[in-house]
Amino acid sequence: MDSSILKNYKIKIVVIIIAIFIWFFVETENNYKYSFEIPIQITNLSPGKIITNEKPNHVKATLWGKGRELLALILSRKLQYNFDLTNVNESRLFIFDKKNVRFPHASNIEILNIIEPDSVYLKIENLEHKKVPVKTEIRIIPIQGYIIVNGIQLQPDSVCLTGAKTGLDSVSYIRTEQLVYKEVKRDLKKKIKLINPEVKNVWPKQSELYFFADVQKILEKPIAEIPIKIVNKPSQVEVIVIPSSLNLTLIGGVDLLLPITNMDIPAYIDYLKVRDSKEKYHLAYINKPDGVRIKDIKPKRFKVIVKKNSSR
Repeated sequence: MDSSILKNYKIKIVVIIIAIFIWFFVETENNYKYSFEIPIQITNLSPGKIITNEKPNHVKATLWGKGRELLALILSRKLQYNFDLTNVNESRLFIFDKKNVRFPHASNIEILNIIEPDSVYLKIENLEHKKVPVKTEIRIIPIQGYIIVNGIQLQPDSVCLTGAKTGLDSVSYIRTEQLVYKEVKRDLKKKIKLINPEVKNVWPKQSELYFFADVQKILEKPIAEIPIKIVNKPSQVEVIVIPSSLNLTLIGGVDLLLPITNMDIPAYIDYLKVRDSKEKYHLAYINKPDGVRIKDIKPKRFKVIVKKNSSR
C-alpha cells in the first residue's frame, strides 16, 4: 500500500466529515414531503364515561417542510393528534381533521392531509360499579396434627368493580392469584393480589387484599350429657325424651374447642316432625359450632313419649 495515502490521514478524515456536514446542511434546507404516523391522544373525556370499542392508536398524515425540521420532529416523537372530547357524552362518528394535529413547539411544518383512517366511531358508555365476591385460589396444607379453623378468611371477601355495564354484567366474581403454603403450623396473614377479570373495560378498585388462616393444633374433646330439647311443642302436651341427653366427640382446633361445654351445643327434636310419625325412635338435630367436626354420637336415636298436660 502506498504510504502517501496514509500521510495526514487525520486531516483527510476531518475534511470528509466537514464535507458530509455541508452536504447534509444544504440538503436539509430543501423542502420535503413525508408520511408520518402520529399518535392519538384522547383528552377531556367526561368523568364517569369510558370508550369501550377498539380505536386506532395512530393516524397517518402527510407533512411538508424543511428536511431539518422534519428530521427533528421525527426524532423527538412529540407530534400528537389531539382528540378533544369536551361535551361529548354519547357514541358518535368522528372525522379526522388535520387541524387537530399538535406540534410540541412553533413550527413551519405544514400538515397536508390525513391519509388514514379518515374517520373513527367511538362507543362511549357510562362507568358503573358492581360489588362481587372474591374466590380464593390459595391452598394451605397444615403440618400433620394441625388444622385450619373456619377456612381461609378474606379481608374483605368482596370488592367493587368499575367499568362499562356491558362488561360488568358478565362478571359474577373475581379471583385471587394462585398460592400454595405447605407444612403450616402457625396462623397466616398475608397480602394477595387480585386477578383482573378477563373482560375488557372492567377492573377492580383495589389490586390486592389480605387473607387470614387460623391454624391450630387438632384436639378431640368428648362432650357428655348434652340435653335434648323439644322445639315447636304446643303448651297442652308434655313430651318426654328417653334418654334425655347425648354424648359426642368434637374434633377441631385446640383454641376453639377448649372453652366449649355441653351447653354450647344445642341438640333438639322437632315435635312437628315426630308428632305423626309411626317410628318409635327419632334422630336428634345437633347444631355444632363452626369449624369443628362431630363423631361418636351416642345414642343416635331417642324415644319420644307424648302426654297431655294434666295442668290444662
